[in-house]
Amino acid sequence: MGSPDRHRDVGGVAAVLSVMGRSRMRKVSPKPEQTVQTMKEDAQWARHPTK
Repeated sequence: MGSPDRHRDVGGVAAVLSVMGRSRMRKVSPKPEQTVQTMKEDAQWARHPTK
């Protein structure tokens, strides 16, 4: 298989990538803001449609 040192290196790389991924995910909003705004505008229009 592989040497214990190689497994340690792979584990270290995986840990670094995991931390980087979590950091990026914190910056991304899970809620699609533009879609939410569009839905609010659609609801407003539905309540008061233009003639």
